[in-house]
Amino acid sequence: TFSLEQLRQAAGKFLGTIQQVPPPFSAKKIAGVPAYKMARKNQPVELKPKQVEVKEFEILDFDGERAHFTAWVSSGTYLRS
Repeated sequence: TFSLEQLRQAAGKFLGTIQQVPPPFSAKKIAGVPAYKMARKNQPVELKPKQVEVKEFEILDFDGERAHFTAWVSSGTYLRS
């Protein structure tokens, strides 16, 4: 189990410019076809990493299982639960 402070420290490692691979169920196109259409058909989806910027990532609350946060990110950044 993590404390709120430990989680906040870990979140700090994601700040700045990072390389991120978009998820297979994204709208990114591969040869003109949205990746999500290929993923839904169980076809292989290979997306290249994209440079994104995480300008702010603040953990607001943590109950031991779920964290609530706020983030300010560049266009094209994917955040998932």
